[in-house]
Amino acid sequence: VAYDLKDLPQRSWQLLEEIESGSQRLKRMAEAARDMAVDSFHALAQAVSNT
Repeated sequence: VAYDLKDLPQRSWQLLEEIESGSQRLKRMAEAARDMAVDSFHALAQAVSNT
């Protein structure tokens, strides 16, 4: 954990630079996160409707 926190400022700057450059990697990551959230919502809704 300490290692991760030590590098946090540098990783944060790198992330900001990627955002400013219109990174396709970040776009794909955001799309994957959105799809995963939608899938989780549908699974939860299905579980609730089956109770």
